[in-house]
Amino acid sequence: MHNVESAIRSPSDNGSPLPATIAGLEHLLSWTVGDRRIRVAVLDGPIDANHPALDGDRLTNLAEPQSSGRWRPPGLRPASIHGLQIASLLFGRAGGPVRGLAAGCTGLLVPIFRDGPAGQLAACSQLDLAAAISLAVDWGANIINISGGQFSETGRAHPLLARVVEQSAKQGVLIVAAAGNDGCPCLHVPASLPTVLAVGSLDQSGQPLAGSNWGPAYRDHAILAPGERIRVADGNRGVAWVSGTSYSAALVSGIAALLMSVEVGWGWHPDGRRTRSLLLDTSEGCNEDEITCRRWLAGKLDLRRALGMLFLRSSQMKMQLGDSSPLGGQGPLGGQGQIGGLGETAPVGASPAPSYLVAPSHAQSASDCGCGCGGAAAPGPPRKVFALGRLGLDFGTQARRDSIGIHMQAVAPSEEGSQQPENLAHLLRYLEREPHEAESLTWTLNLDETPLYAIAPAGPYADRVFLRLREFVAEQREGQVSMVSVPGVIDGQVRLRSGQLVPVIRPVLRGMFSWDVDALIDQVLREALPAAEPEEARRQRLSRSLANFLNRVYFEMRNLGTMPQDRALNYAATNALLVADTYESALNDELELDTIEVEPSQICRPESECWDIKLYFFNPHRETISVRRVFRFTVDVSDLVPVMVGTVRSWSAR
Repeated sequence: MHNVESAIRSPSDNGSPLPATIAGLEHLLSWTVGDRRIRVAVLDGPIDANHPALDGDRLTNLAEPQSSGRWRPPGLRPASIHGLQIASLLFGRAGGPVRGLAAGCTGLLVPIFRDGPAGQLAACSQLDLAAAISLAVDWGANIINISGGQFSETGRAHPLLARVVEQSAKQGVLIVAAAGNDGCPCLHVPASLPTVLAVGSLDQSGQPLAGSNWGPAYRDHAILAPGERIRVADGNRGVAWVSGTSYSAALVSGIAALLMSVEVGWGWHPDGRRTRSLLLDTSEGCNEDEITCRRWLAGKLDLRRALGMLFLRSSQMKMQLGDSSPLGGQGPLGGQGQIGGLGETAPVGASPAPSYLVAPSHAQSASDCGCGCGGAAAPGPPRKVFALGRLGLDFGTQARRDSIGIHMQAVAPSEEGSQQPENLAHLLRYLEREPHEAESLTWTLNLDETPLYAIAPAGPYADRVFLRLREFVAEQREGQVSMVSVPGVIDGQVRLRSGQLVPVIRPVLRGMFSWDVDALIDQVLREALPAAEPEEARRQRLSRSLANFLNRVYFEMRNLGTMPQDRALNYAATNALLVADTYESALNDELELDTIEVEPSQICRPESECWDIKLYFFNPHRETISVRRVFRFTVDVSDLVPVMVGTVRSWSAR
């Protein structure tokens, strides 16, 4: 993340990170310091959970930082320092240099920043960020804090990132992201995405910080929170006073975690959408002139109003449920629930402000979110994946590339001259003669020429998997394959020759398929229309409809294949024969595909996880009529290779 925050380090300062401008925060903290059932994921630099400033007992590293194990005092690099600063705002231990806002919650640490060669925070791709969000969701995160972003003129994200963020919101996960520090009406991704809670910064006087971004796109889903001279842990038992939207975002994530903790204490199920709405709806709007108000986003964080609204909702819920309500008679505002009782409170033990002002942070050009750190995955349940894409090959290092080139020349000299490892025909010919060398290469699954995963066969059938990979690559080269499927589990990471870190898939042979879209459609047509040769016009309509469905999944709804709904959707696209009857029926009624939805099944087999895929069709000749035809089929994703269960159902819907 080149979006550098300004900081003044002061190893001997004592104080609290709680800005005096957050009225009502001490009252909230008197009600809860966080509930272990609320999980807050921090996507930032590599964070050592054993650092003395943190409450490590409640933290889990989903990818161990380089300094994991026993804490080593000095030598923290920029990425680690930034990660520690953000984590201390949330999980600072009692009695440590910083009082964490949500120290009682469970923390999930996902390293996405790394140090660049010049000591800066190095860039990452939006695909890496999407994978990190997906990992946090898999681990049950309720809130995901992203104190970084990528400068964007349009605010549009890569389709994979946009899809992961949208699905996370549908699952009730709140993503909080920094609005950026360029000091202009400009956007950062992912803060620009509509389901994210974007956060800008306030200065100590309660006005928008000069470097905090604004713009029309932020007006409906972004709030302002304190972001000047925030106290954080920094380095070897020291502290720093820092400024910027990174820290404002972390403060809002901590407050959201406390609000969710209150709710689960009442017996409510945590829902990031509800918490997001609460903070946005109760934010303090701007009553000044138009030029001033344009920098206010949707408004300033108003915790007093949020607490009042939360207690009002709890009272209404209790009235609806009667005395059996788990809410009890008290709320975070006391038995009377009066908003007026929440006055301005100063932070406990706060140090006096220094005599000089910290300059607002300024972003570098084309700032990035800086992903790439990582290590061995923390122990936990295996992450299932069913991904679609095209295969690629990578040598890992220049030395490995040169070594393979020398062996290729010795074993399989080319009639065209010297062997070139980058020449796919030469390389495949070499692997045919020396199949064991397939293990020396890194096989990748790509989307739009971007590697998503490395494929690393293991176990007694590894040779057969490598053989299938070779066959797939050869078919791709001949133009016979447009897509492959790779199911399995994610197991660690590997670094490619470009320096990019990608997750590793341990594949399952029985779910690995390759196909060409046109050939697949021809096969479906033979299955769906087995009788006499149909009229050509009808055949072409069915062919277009099937191609529309497949291309929508492959390109419009493309995904990482880790979330269960994505695994179900990818399996449906892999097995187009499953929907052949659906399209046959739709064709008879002259219907066209409208939308595709995936949702949890209401009924499923024991010990299974089922998802319903719904295809909505409409009649293009009757666009004024709102009735649509719905076809639903169910996919069980509990196994590594999904399977369709039951029969296709259909009904009419508006």
